[in-house]
Amino acid sequence: MSTFITKYAKEQNLVIADATKDIELNVSKWDVKFGDRTNPASCGLARCARRTYKVEEAFFFRTSAYLETGNALIRARERSRERS
Repeated sequence: MSTFITKYAKEQNLVIADATKDIELNVSKWDVKFGDRTNPASCGLARCARRTYKVEEAFFFRTSAYLETGNALIRARERSRERS
């Protein structure tokens, strides 16, 4: 678990829980244009997630994403890919 996320959850009194469903995002050109690719909280994916799921905050890292809703940070992880 990311140190940043752990500290953020503690400061905001949030519980970290695993997602029960996959998240699906349709990133728009606007999300990419106005996103900051170096910031996990304002990259194109985070902007799209906030717009799509109406969450307070969204953080995207290489293999996991965290969506803040209510009193929880929901963790969505990358699905493992089967190789053929």
